[in-house]
Amino acid sequence: MGINKEVYKNRFGMEFECSTPFDELKGLVHDACIKYYGENSVLIKKTSYSSNKNYNKWHLKIDGTTESELCTPISSFNDIGKIKKVIKELGQNIKITNNDSTHLHLEIGDIDPRLLVIGWLIIEKGIIRCFPKHRRKNNFCEKLGDGKKHNIGLLFEKAYGIAENHHSILSLYHYDQRKTIEFRVCEGTNNSETIENWIKFCYLFLNYCKNMDVIEVLKKDIGNKNIFFAIEELKLTGKIKKWLEGRYELFNKED
Repeated sequence: MGINKEVYKNRFGMEFECSTPFDELKGLVHDACIKYYGENSVLIKKTSYSSNKNYNKWHLKIDGTTESELCTPISSFNDIGKIKKVIKELGQNIKITNNDSTHLHLEIGDIDPRLLVIGWLIIEKGIIRCFPKHRRKNNFCEKLGDGKKHNIGLLFEKAYGIAENHHSILSLYHYDQRKTIEFRVCEGTNNSETIENWIKFCYLFLNYCKNMDVIEVLKKDIGNKNIFFAIEELKLTGKIKKWLEGRYELFNKED
């Protein structure tokens, strides 16, 4: 299946949680954002919530569950390189612990959200094994599948209900207002290559869902925990395939 170029037109935003105290990070964030995005490209407010509606700027704030949260502007696929440069500039000043995660909000206005839930159910047990154990069982990252045997109708109904919650692994919480979906499984990271590969994977996942044959997909083995099943199902190749395989090998050493 070729990649539908229309999917790459969807915009996204990212939230980087980290365990660096706000006061230690604010000057560094200001300088990095100005360097790559220009003057007036960042908002820095010492609050634990955001009333900011200017989504065209970077935004640094205090986070309620860790120390700080850095949000990108609304971005396009072609902006990934600049985002990587900001994260590289900050480097090890972005301190990561198990309290931190990285969230990706991706526009899905042209995709039926029910297809995304079905698609995620198919790959969930494999894809979560490409992430650290603390992301697999987490109150802020609830899986769509509950591990129990259900008929497909009940399984989808339960999964869609979970997806409507804010703290779902694949969250439709903002869908009605913003027509976005939030991917919450990624661990906190200061690795720009991880950021790039995860964004690209999520685009490829959208492409898969947008073009899926639902009847054929529902015949698949939803309980398959093997990442190679997910790679084959999504027809992943090259760098993304290698990245997932490497992470699968790394994080399953924990088991």
